[in-house]
Amino acid sequence: MGLLINRGSALGLPDRVLEFKSGATTAAGDLLNIESGVLAVAGTGDFILGQGLESSVNLSTGVQVNCVPGLIVVMDNDNVGTTFAVTHVGARFDITGLTDAQLVDTSSVDTSATAPTGTLVCMAYNPQNTGRSDLNTDISVGLFTIYEMQLNG
Repeated sequence: MGLLINRGSALGLPDRVLEFKSGATTAAGDLLNIESGVLAVAGTGDFILGQGLESSVNLSTGVQVNCVPGLIVVMDNDNVGTTFAVTHVGARFDITGLTDAQLVDTSSVDTSATAPTGTLVCMAYNPQNTGRSDLNTDISVGLFTIYEMQLNG
């Protein structure tokens, strides 16, 4: 299922859409980064540039990415090794999965107060009123903000 919904910026900023050249096949909604000067699907431990707003194939140009600081997304969790829980609000996580199938890696949960690791921060467990009623009862879904952005400011 992967990335479900873009909920804007935690900082109240308008979307910041920039265009890039793609270096891989990507899907609309993928979390992306820049590697060797071109777009790539972000992986575990990668800084995140933003959310792809359209699908692309290798060497596509003008691929739009929302790079707004504080981007908030509703994402599904893999629930492998660790089950996503309400106690994870405020914790940091990495992502896992390939294009069109990125998930929050629940086994990467880091709740430490000093020098935590993880690309995403959980803002809410089982968020309601996301714009999709089918998600209101899906307890594997969380609201996350991107903590490790590739571009800031």
